[in-house]
Amino acid sequence: MTETLPLFRASGGRTASDRPGRRSTGRAPQQVYVLYTDVEETLCAVRVADQLASAIGGGVTVIHFRMFGFAEPLDHPAGLSPVETDAFKARLAAVDCDARVRVCLCRNAREALRSVLDRHSLVVIGGRRRWWPTPSNHWRRMLEAEGYVVVFVTGAVEAREFDG
Repeated sequence: MTETLPLFRASGGRTASDRPGRRSTGRAPQQVYVLYTDVEETLCAVRVADQLASAIGGGVTVIHFRMFGFAEPLDHPAGLSPVETDAFKARLAAVDCDARVRVCLCRNAREALRSVLDRHSLVVIGGRRRWWPTPSNHWRRMLEAEGYVVVFVTGAVEAREFDG
């Protein structure tokens, strides 16, 4: 199931953080979040997140922060998020993880993080360690600076590069 959360305020409308019942104590602390970076890296992160969630008795949620410029409307986005495609859903099912998928439409990722994730949430990110900054490393640094617990997964992605 895919849930889309538009994180914007339109003439008197609500933001995701204004929803009834949205409090930091309302969400189960056992939830493990996977931040979408790209398909392969995210699937590696989902495998690890599933093991972590099983160990603590929680669930897995894959979140894609889909950022838009100010000229683009958030209430009617063009195209699909990669996590909403049938190909990604099929690959996610092949991992054998019962993960929830959420797409968060936003203008600013740092503000969206605060609206969607509770402070000190467990977040798993797939990526590659490089000497130059990668999008995954930017996310990792930003999440850690905001006080989230981050697990950075690199193993399977790097092993795949040397196989062939």
